[in-house]
Amino acid sequence: MGAGILHVADHHIVPGKKQWTWGCGDFGKAWDRNLTDEDGPYVELMTGVFTDNQPDFTWLKPFEEKVFKQYFMPYKKLGQVKNATTEAALHLSYDGEQAAVKVYATSPHEHASIRLWAAGRLILDEVAAVSPVSVYEKEVFCAGLKEEQLRLAVYVDGECLVEYQPEAPEIPKMPEPAKAAKEPAEIMTNEELYLTGQHIEQYRHATYLPDPYYLEGLKRDPGDIRINNAYGLLLMRRGQFGKAEPYLDKALERLTERNPNPYHSETYYLLGLCLFYQGRGDESYDAFYKASWSSEQQEKSFYYLAAVDARRGRLARAYEHIERALVKNAHNIKARGLKAYLLRRQGRIQEAQALIQENLQLDPFDFVSGNERILAEGDSDGSKRQALNSLMRDFVENYLMTARAGSRHSIRWRCLPWRRMPCGGRITKRRRSCSERLLYTRKIWAKGSWREPGTTISITIWGLRSRGREGRRKRRRVSAMPRLELMSLRGQCTTMTSRQI
Repeated sequence: MGAGILHVADHHIVPGKKQWTWGCGDFGKAWDRNLTDEDGPYVELMTGVFTDNQPDFTWLKPFEEKVFKQYFMPYKKLGQVKNATTEAALHLSYDGEQAAVKVYATSPHEHASIRLWAAGRLILDEVAAVSPVSVYEKEVFCAGLKEEQLRLAVYVDGECLVEYQPEAPEIPKMPEPAKAAKEPAEIMTNEELYLTGQHIEQYRHATYLPDPYYLEGLKRDPGDIRINNAYGLLLMRRGQFGKAEPYLDKALERLTERNPNPYHSETYYLLGLCLFYQGRGDESYDAFYKASWSSEQQEKSFYYLAAVDARRGRLARAYEHIERALVKNAHNIKARGLKAYLLRRQGRIQEAQALIQENLQLDPFDFVSGNERILAEGDSDGSKRQALNSLMRDFVENYLMTARAGSRHSIRWRCLPWRRMPCGGRITKRRRSCSERLLYTRKIWAKGSWREPGTTISITIWGLRSRGREGRRKRRRVSAMPRLELMSLRGQCTTMTSRQI
């Protein structure tokens, strides 16, 4: 029959692929029972995108977009596939006297040219019809050759659909096994300490933490720029902005010791981000502007400059900055959403609507643009809001993600009408505004200085929390300006999934 499924992708982007089976031992059979219903052993088809394989990882930088395509396609009558594209697949084998040629096409081609070379000499040149139901097969006599001297290609209208030339057989060198990281004190140089810490972060090691490696490096050289940057960023990822700031300041101290305009400005950007999430907008603005002096930080820095400007109500200035961010990366979906918001706020509704349509074509799950679409076009019957909620699947993290993005440029919150929640809470509608859900709590009171459109609005949120055996409820003030989480009661964490609210 010679049929099966093949995987086609650009090997520069998808370099790794493998078939995985658990084996026939007791351990493997146990996993077969766990992962199948009743049909026992199976094979997993694995591919690695921007990685060599499953255990490998690649960095995805802020606002970065990685694009890939891969195809799983059926074939038949080929036997062992030697090469394939999305257009065709072929088989070529040689027994020392005859070459077996087979060609399968994924769509009909009435005049496909099949050519076979032997030691540079054309020995087969036929025109045939190939398609998913019509497979070309031919045996060609060519004794006395080595298999790697053969080359097979398929052309249609002068374009090569697929080609293959065997490589000389050899025994590949086995890769070196992975080595465990040394203890920090055993590592000789700061560079190796930095790289080991980065490796542990990148691979999210189950038993190692990067902290000891970074701290050992800083013990040896407190001003090490790379390690201060790395450790400051690690603390920021954990939400420890106050602890991160001194490390970034230390890196900046050495970075600007002799040159006030350093070659790399990542430290300025990280410091700006650290200050931004601490609510220190003016200080972060200065740091982001300094970071924007270097090309590699402009996209991120101009985005956050636009966010700060939008919060301050400087809409024209914010628009100028967001345009400069989009010059560096036109597919930055967060920047595109902010641009749509700024166009709407400036009364440029038609431009906003056109941009929103482009944004949603680029990313249908851009919920900020989805919300802006409702605000720009109106939603008299509530159908658009219902469609957006359906797309967001009532999933807590989707609303949090949208709220975090919106809070950077002062999108106001809107609470839904009364609704029973899984944790026994409910949401009460108070004031109508721009965004979607706020918190799963028993009740929400929204108080604020509501002004005319085009002005920045400050909101104070009050939450209720049961305290003590008597069940008395004490009111605690909550900041509506998120850091890493949408909201928390100071000193007592209150998240969307907490049953204590």
